[in-house]
Amino acid sequence: NDAQTLVVSVRQNDLLKLIKANKKITRAELSEKLSISKKTVEREIKYLKEQGIINYKGSARTGEWIISKNRSIKVK
Repeated sequence: NDAQTLVVSVRQNDLLKLIKANKKITRAELSEKLSISKKTVEREIKYLKEQGIINYKGSARTGEWIISKNRSIKVK
C-alpha cells in the first residue's frame, strides 16, 4: 500500500542504517560518520520522528533509538 510507504532521502536512509547498526549511537557520532553538521543531524532526526519512523526511548545517557517496524520506506 503506497499510502503507508514513506519516502526518505539517501542521507536519511544512511542515518537509519547507522541507527539500526547501533541503537545507542549519539547525534555527535551520526554527525561524524555522515560528515554532516549536528544541526543537519537534528533536522533529519526531527523529520524521521515526525514521520513516525524513529523514536528515542530513555534518558540521553542510557536511552536508545527505536525504529518503527510497521513503516515501509522508499529511498528517493
